[in-house]
Amino acid sequence: MNSKNLWQVHVPRRVARAVSRLPKSDQDRILEILREFEIDPWAGDIVKIKDEENKWRRRVGNYRLFYSIYSALKLVEVKEIQRRGSKTY
Repeated sequence: MNSKNLWQVHVPRRVARAVSRLPKSDQDRILEILREFEIDPWAGDIVKIKDEENKWRRRVGNYRLFYSIYSALKLVEVKEIQRRGSKTY
């Protein structure tokens, strides 16, 4: 695939650190999803967050990735990752 067709995925340092603290199997699943974002950030089990202009949620096992999509820039910005719980949403 041509690299011009790929999306840029920005993961802030605090999010990368949070992922690095997870069990290896969960890290691997999340890293795979981030690679998928480079191809199509709308694929998979995603939901637009209500009352937020540009915030999406993708389920990854027991975790939720929250991110924004900037189509004009072909940029996906990961905002946070949370373990699913009663206060995740």
